[in-house]
Amino acid sequence: IITDINTLPLVTYGVLFGAWVGDDGQLSDVAIERARAANLLYNFRIQKLFVSGDQSHNNEVDAIAVYAATLGRAETSGIAGEDIVKDYAGIDTGATCRHIAALTDDYVILITQSFHLPRALYLCEQAGVKVIGVPVNTLNLLSSRGDSDLEIYTIRVGRFIRESALTWAYLLGLYTALTGVA
Repeated sequence: IITDINTLPLVTYGVLFGAWVGDDGQLSDVAIERARAANLLYNFRIQKLFVSGDQSHNNEVDAIAVYAATLGRAETSGIAGEDIVKDYAGIDTGATCRHIAALTDDYVILITQSFHLPRALYLCEQAGVKVIGVPVNTLNLLSSRGDSDLEIYTIRVGRFIRESALTWAYLLGLYTALTGVA
């Protein structure tokens, strides 16, 4: 896990994990933060962007890819369409890791928040991917993380519980049994 992006090596792929997209196509703060980080790292530390998600609901992959390519931070010029690889079958973190493993043997940079990063690193390593993680929430890419201290606390507790449960489900071999997803 590297928080100083200036010390990251140049790699071919950055992996942008999908996140919630609303019925109206509006990206969640989690998706926006990941996409902005990908945009920031493009041509600086990554040459191509692997956008993975569950396309079955609200065109998640396409919405996030468009945002990363065109609406990222003002000081960047966007990501060239030919440098975006879309993984429409990335229905969960494990699937995304298996799909990037099939694409490259080189190191990849995982672009996600610190609450998700330990599980993403673990699952990608299990899939045979050489990984470096960037906790995008340390890059100060969002102006706000919630409207009140209570909202921020509630979000953080919810994410902690979710990630803890999913991590233990994977470690104990229960995830596949419960979801049917290998």
